[in-house]
Amino acid sequence: MKLFDPINIGQKTSANRIMMPPCVVFGAATRNGEIGEFRLNHYSQRAKDGVGTIVIEASAIDENYTICPDQVGIWSDAQIPGLKELARQIHQYESLCMVQIHHAGANISTAAREEIPIGPSNGELRRPMREASVAELEEICAMYIAAAQRAQEAGFDGVEIHGAHNYLLTQMASPLLNKRTDAYGGTLEKRLKLAIDVLQGIRAKCGEAFIVGIRMGANEPTYDEGIAIAGLYEQNGADYLSVSSGFGEASSLPPPPEDFPYNNTVYGGALVKKHSQGVPVILVNNILTAQRGEWLLQNGHGDMVAYGKPILATPDFVSRAKTSPDNNNDCLGCRPCVWFSNFTKCPLVGA
Repeated sequence: MKLFDPINIGQKTSANRIMMPPCVVFGAATRNGEIGEFRLNHYSQRAKDGVGTIVIEASAIDENYTICPDQVGIWSDAQIPGLKELARQIHQYESLCMVQIHHAGANISTAAREEIPIGPSNGELRRPMREASVAELEEICAMYIAAAQRAQEAGFDGVEIHGAHNYLLTQMASPLLNKRTDAYGGTLEKRLKLAIDVLQGIRAKCGEAFIVGIRMGANEPTYDEGIAIAGLYEQNGADYLSVSSGFGEASSLPPPPEDFPYNNTVYGGALVKKHSQGVPVILVNNILTAQRGEWLLQNGHGDMVAYGKPILATPDFVSRAKTSPDNNNDCLGCRPCVWFSNFTKCPLVGA
């Protein structure tokens, strides 16, 4: 199976094309953004099973801009020891590992400290937001870079910049929210200025051997906009593109062609791959089994497959994929998925 072929990501090699994408472990309470024992076991178990590349869940670069009270943090040097132990445990099984670095922007938890959070412009997203000043955006850029340096010091192979799912970099990229008229608003290039400054700044500080990937939306708000965003990220040195959803709902996009048996998000990733100049494109969202991912790879729609819920629900997902590629996922498909309220409520994981 092509799914088990190695692949180069930047200057490093993943043993296979299976990725564990960043999935926040809601409910795994920790102190001051630390990793904690559950997460050490959670990720090392997946590495032991043979996942080629593991991206640690969204890790906050600013303690005032978190999405839940127990979100992992990477805003302080005090968090490096836990991250270092996590990287060590994952690496003992020869998996690549990255940390997803994250700023929620206006989409912060109701428990977060910031009363009126910053966003690209004055407006409302879940609650009122105020336009971030240029100085604040420059400070945020520095926070991203410092977070990446902590990840590197902890021994991770790289970072994934979170530019999807209604969070700050997506808010900045979206013409639906970003009404600025300065260097951070107007044209697509200006709306991406913060993300590109972060990308280039991390590369300058952490070097060419350190992986710098980006998770982005296929719908910002259209497929064409998503393709253009991917091209700009690639031109500015991204080592991979993980294509998910951006601001708003991917369901607002036109349906995929009848001969493409996957949803809009996966189709958006396939379009990014079609226009890519060569960096790995990761597909994600409801791909469910090894065989379904294999079809996408064999038909040239992407370079890697990220399995979120299947890997969460099935700790031996990779092992079973080798013998039962059509039946290697135990996820029950609960609606809504209870993992994303509190992992202990998942009938498989919390049992």
